[in-house]
Amino acid sequence: MASLFTSAAQQDSIITAIKTFIALPESVPDNTDYISFSNISAVNAHAIRSAFDNDPIFDAAYARFTYDPMFGQIRITRGSPLIDVTANWLQKQEKKWKENRAVQIFTYQNDILSYGGLELRTFTIDTIIKTPCFCLQPWSKPFPSVVVETGYTQPLIDLERDKEIWKNFTNGETKVVIMTKFAMTARGTVMADVWFHRPQAANGISTSSRCAIFPAPRSSQTEVFFLDLSEVYGGECPEGVDPDRILELDLTELREMCREELRNNELVPDSDDR
Repeated sequence: MASLFTSAAQQDSIITAIKTFIALPESVPDNTDYISFSNISAVNAHAIRSAFDNDPIFDAAYARFTYDPMFGQIRITRGSPLIDVTANWLQKQEKKWKENRAVQIFTYQNDILSYGGLELRTFTIDTIIKTPCFCLQPWSKPFPSVVVETGYTQPLIDLERDKEIWKNFTNGETKVVIMTKFAMTARGTVMADVWFHRPQAANGISTSSRCAIFPAPRSSQTEVFFLDLSEVYGGECPEGVDPDRILELDLTELREMCREELRNNELVPDSDDR
């Protein structure tokens, strides 16, 4: 790793750049949803984050701040309907589970919290700052069990680094990381993929499943992926909850939500002839 920036002048220049970034008008095609800074020390990263405590502009931009000490990198994503589409989809799936009484959230002891924009600073390495797009979290656990991370102009390698934080520094409590990546093609269309990473699968071996959102598969068959209740509860289900109970995730619905959001932003899904 290159030497880390520590000077006050460098710190101030980064704060100024972030202020300019979060004040930009929302415009998905114009690379205004992501910014990053490298070679940042933990001390400077926390000072930079503190500069935006209770900042109404930072909050209004739904800015998500990550400091990754493994790479000395600050990563900031602005919220937008496109960046939040997978989070909104998972919320819809959760609503279906509740309606089907699959998740026993009707008593306090079994409560599963769901929220976006929660900033976590309780990692095993106390220099980490991490804000997921969205997560599910058992009320009794310090870490989310299921996390959503989404990027448009954010490079895939940085999304992978986000995933590694959840894999390595949550005491095994984060069971599933749902990662969505949108990308502009040379044709001016937008391709998209979603991954279901299981950092702590059977025997401690990580697994990953990938599904193309755009271009859409030729098959018209409804695509369904799954979580189970053991994953949702972070590995320890309350008494009376079947850990093997399957919860469906409808990928066809995710594709339709992505298509609608892209079109709302005058973007064309790749190979979309409708």
